[in-house]
Amino acid sequence: MPANNGSPEAWIYAAAAAAGIDIYPVTSPDKKEPPFACFARDNSERDLDLENGTTGAVSGTFTVEIYSDGYLAGKALADSVRAALNNFTGTANGATIDRVQLTDERDGPPIQFEGRSATTYVVEQTYQIFWNE
Repeated sequence: MPANNGSPEAWIYAAAAAAGIDIYPVTSPDKKEPPFACFARDNSERDLDLENGTTGAVSGTFTVEIYSDGYLAGKALADSVRAALNNFTGTANGATIDRVQLTDERDGPPIQFEGRSATTYVVEQTYQIFWNE
């Protein structure tokens, strides 16, 4: 992932990679074999100050999808992702993160990647991240 210090995306990427998880923004490379994870920003809101524009406080919702060849292996990988991301506060990889909360975790529908006979299992996690720009 290209460097974008100070962004929650750069922090997510670095935190998951440090936990030993192959993670990619939005989608994986073609023909990537599981296990791996992908993440994307679903939305973001900026705190408004009617006199000065924005205050710099931002909250955003991010989805992390974990892909694996086995259901229980996917759960274990999801636990690793959660341990790397959930409840973090501080500065890392140039980003100052006020708070990270796991707000939802669910099983996604199993999928068949083109050219593979094995079923791929998906765990979907949703995080609310609060930071300052």
